[in-house]
Amino acid sequence: MNTNYHKSVFVLAAKESYEFLDEYLEVIKNSYNLNNCNIIMPYEFEYRDLINMKIDCNSQNFLIESDEYVRNLDNFNLLNDIQIQDLRILESKKRAYKSWLNQKLSYSKTKIPTVDICLIVYADELNRNNQKELRDETNIARQLNKKVIMVQESKIRSLNEKIMILKQKNN
Repeated sequence: MNTNYHKSVFVLAAKESYEFLDEYLEVIKNSYNLNNCNIIMPYEFEYRDLINMKIDCNSQNFLIESDEYVRNLDNFNLLNDIQIQDLRILESKKRAYKSWLNQKLSYSKTKIPTVDICLIVYADELNRNNQKELRDETNIARQLNKKVIMVQESKIRSLNEKIMILKQKNN
């Protein structure tokens, strides 16, 4: 058997968990014995500080569709110009975020088949869109019979706190 073989691990995480992942990746790797694995980070992880700005900029591409959507609302005639503009902007941002999510899902669809393990990072307080984002990616991993490791953010934070307390006691 080839002893140089390292398992590949693809990390699945909602965009809102990227900062957590950046901060606790070493703790996760140590906790799940993944130090000798090839870790593949989620879509645009390296640009995590710019994702929201990118989505906002991309929302300009959806203004026409958003305007049509708002104009077709049943209560459109009851809205004033400011309300119409606010709804139009909100709808364009929502469409830009959905577009980003579709790109993320496409990325995951290409990565998941190539890895040995999928590490799924989740938080208890995820909103419905983020839960769906993770559920879609998790379903792909399960359909492909990939080994799945579930990582709950609150447990890792708690574990890290306990480790820090023990280190302080030993010093």
